[in-house]
Amino acid sequence: PVIEEVLRAKVATLDLVELRLGARVSRVRQVEGGAEAVVTAADGSTQTIRAGYVLGCDGGSSLVRPALGARFEGGSGVRPNLSILFTAPGLAERVPHAGAIHYWVLAPGAGGIVGRMDLKDTWWAIVQGVDVDAAQDDPAGMVRTLVGDDALEVEVIATDLWNCRMLLADRYQSPAHPNLLIPGDAPPLNPPWG
Repeated sequence: PVIEEVLRAKVATLDLVELRLGARVSRVRQVEGGAEAVVTAADGSTQTIRAGYVLGCDGGSSLVRPALGARFEGGSGVRPNLSILFTAPGLAERVPHAGAIHYWVLAPGAGGIVGRMDLKDTWWAIVQGVDVDAAQDDPAGMVRTLVGDDALEVEVIATDLWNCRMLLADRYQSPAHPNLLIPGDAPPLNPPWG
């Protein structure tokens, strides 16, 4: 939330930027002399915006990447990973190497990463190569295994099962669609740790 607050405050000072909360781009296309984006508002209404370029900094589910004809090349992991957002009162005081951004865990039966979401008791974890059934049955137990404390009080806020991918778009722009570009996080699909 702090980063979002800073970004919103900066956007509010920019005359050429309009923040549209709850809106999403539902279509992009190359047009004569530029590009168009169709924006769907939270109420379902749409507006077509025409510009010189559309930059698809829109992540793994990019609409711009397929619109310019780019495809992914590379591979994916065999077993999924599980992201867990959780609270664990007092965990920070138990960590022997305080102050790190995140901690890699390499131990028999446990492999993953744990890090702080805030300076209170909210944490995140990524458990690598999980069994899908176990991930759905006991994410709190997986957190306890990662931190090495079977008695740790854990409240799971959210989980997300995902596959590790190492994919890269075969192009960032195309001659047929010169006004559609994919900089930033749209060309690659890779794990959060790089």
